[in-house]
Amino acid sequence: MTDKEILSHHFKGGIPKKNKDGRYFTRLPNGKQIRKVNEDDFIAEIVKYYKERDGVYNLQEVFDGWIDFKFKYDGIAQGTYDRTQSDYNRFFVNNPAATELIDKCFSDISEDDLEMFIRSTIKNMALTSKGWQKLKSLVSGIWLYGLKQKATDLYITKFLDSLSISPKAFKLKIEDERTQVFMDDEVKLILDEINRRPFSVYNYGIVLCFYTGMRSGEISGLMWEDVSEDMKTITVRHTEVFYKDKERKGTTKYEVVDHAKTIAGLRKVVVPNALVPYLKKLKEVTGEYQYVFTFNGNRIHAQNFSDKLANICKQLHLPPRRMHKIRKTVCSKLCDSGVDERLMLKQIGHTDRRTTETFYHRDRRTDDEKRDILDKVISY
Repeated sequence: MTDKEILSHHFKGGIPKKNKDGRYFTRLPNGKQIRKVNEDDFIAEIVKYYKERDGVYNLQEVFDGWIDFKFKYDGIAQGTYDRTQSDYNRFFVNNPAATELIDKCFSDISEDDLEMFIRSTIKNMALTSKGWQKLKSLVSGIWLYGLKQKATDLYITKFLDSLSISPKAFKLKIEDERTQVFMDDEVKLILDEINRRPFSVYNYGIVLCFYTGMRSGEISGLMWEDVSEDMKTITVRHTEVFYKDKERKGTTKYEVVDHAKTIAGLRKVVVPNALVPYLKKLKEVTGEYQYVFTFNGNRIHAQNFSDKLANICKQLHLPPRRMHKIRKTVCSKLCDSGVDERLMLKQIGHTDRRTTETFYHRDRRTDDEKRDILDKVISY
């Protein structure tokens, strides 16, 4: 960077005037104070400090460089870019525990500084283990990029591997299984209610999810060209993405991309026979349009399906749940039924069973069913 760029970075509002003692004064990111009577000497000291650090100055700049690099070369979606920015603001910009890290030159952040920040953040923000994984991923990405740019000599992978954090440090989040999936009796109530109501493209999207486990974004981006003529298979190759509209602040931009959420998401979904009549009815109504789920000529957004599902749950006096809970329901049914692993992973769009078991497989048995099992096993 040029001397002018360095000074512009350090002095956001220009070089300050001399103090009452007749000297120029500033504080460097590492805490060192510079006091000089001569302006040229004052500037030379500042420029020397920054140039010795390869032009990378602070945490914010390393983060900006990292996320811009990922967006430009790794092809992350705009929505992922926005969420990563939000996570950075949450854990660093708006986090009092990060004040010292932000004020320091990036190369001056030590392992002790980083460890204290991490432990304080976990405690003060009452992070769950899932929240810690978000923070860990952010820290790892920033410091790996910083190392490549020679902005630090801290090997973050080794540091994180050696960081011993007790599971007791994380907030324990106990989730009621009934809020994570739908029970069979609830699914029947919902499907009966949809069949009782007048035809609705929105409601048929909910039905499609119950029978296939497809993501709501995949349903929103589903095109008729992706559905076989006999309605027996669906090729998933499009999905809806959304992100902040930079040109119109405060608004969200939606678009369909010609790739799935993950590599495994590109798949052929087998359609159960019970779903075929619904697809045929949709074909009669929206067959002239590009997208299967179209209303008044406009593609239906993924969020609209969740809103409709919440409305149906409210009408039936069921706990409110979103579309993703249907996907978890289908995953759990497949796991509980002992479906062949390859079929299950292909149908759902996961790379391995561990993902399904860890994040999607839920206990869908009622208390009475569990009691019957215990009565048979615990008998003296």
